[in-house]
Amino acid sequence: MAIFAHLWHLNAACLDGDEIFSLLTSRGSLPQITSAALADSVHPPLFYYVLHYWRLAGEGLLWLRLLPVVFGTLALWPISLLASELGLKPLERAALIAVAGVHPTLIFYSQHLRMYSLFFCLALFSLWLDRKSTRLNSSHLGIS
Repeated sequence: MAIFAHLWHLNAACLDGDEIFSLLTSRGSLPQITSAALADSVHPPLFYYVLHYWRLAGEGLLWLRLLPVVFGTLALWPISLLASELGLKPLERAALIAVAGVHPTLIFYSQHLRMYSLFFCLALFSLWLDRKSTRLNSSHLGIS
């Protein structure tokens, strides 16, 4: 259901200015991408690097927007891991994943050719790993 929701109307609108900036930046060489990202001074270059290689398979609107959809749907995995790590019951985890999978704001940013879904996914993995390492370190030290 989440994949269907993320793919629904994926190419209904043309690229906006921010998305065009992502596309144009990703068309440069890796040093040019780094320079453009540094000049922008807001966004790190990771998404542009990934988009640079993703574009090698084509620059169709549907194909380009599929990249953030991949990260947006992949983010459901660390949500599940984090929910489990926090001790949520199976029904609560399922509800959380279901809501995250069809949440309009998450879908909007997962369909936008910007770095939002990549950073959301990486942030969730980071939270899960931090929680897991904190729990492991606490149990190793005998702290409950």
